[in-house]
Amino acid sequence: MTFTDPLGNIKANTYDIRGNLLSLSDNLGNLTTLTYSPSGVPIKISLPGGITITNVYDTFGNIIRQTDMLGNETTFTYDGNNRITTQTTLTGTHTSTIKNAYNAAGQVIAITNAEGNTTRFEYDEVGNRIATVDALNRRTEFIYDKLSQLIETILPDATAL
Repeated sequence: MTFTDPLGNIKANTYDIRGNLLSLSDNLGNLTTLTYSPSGVPIKISLPGGITITNVYDTFGNIIRQTDMLGNETTFTYDGNNRITTQTTLTGTHTSTIKNAYNAAGQVIAITNAEGNTTRFEYDEVGNRIATVDALNRRTEFIYDKLSQLIETILPDATAL
């Protein structure tokens, strides 16, 4: 499929019979290709200049390992509900891990970054996020109307938006 963008640049995309994007080229002829597993998830993205991104998935279709264009490897672990619990990235000799915790409703209630700092999230009975508390205990509150539409945000310094 070839198309012209508003600036007159001609671009081309190809698709497989499932509708998956197989390749795309820009107006300079740079080609990006995608390779899919039999289940239809992208396992390899080849960018111009020989740059490659690879993905490995578990049997549930969750990405469990990704190698980026710089060769950095990120691994993911999941809980029984297929929610990411850890994301660990190896960059050269440095490893950093981000951890997520969830409540019974499946909402993220805490994210701990690689430095060990935790941001917490609070929710009301209908699932609206009502507060975010950062690692320094600074609290941002969110106020909703009866239709669960956000009507006000109160910043840690008490400024209302």
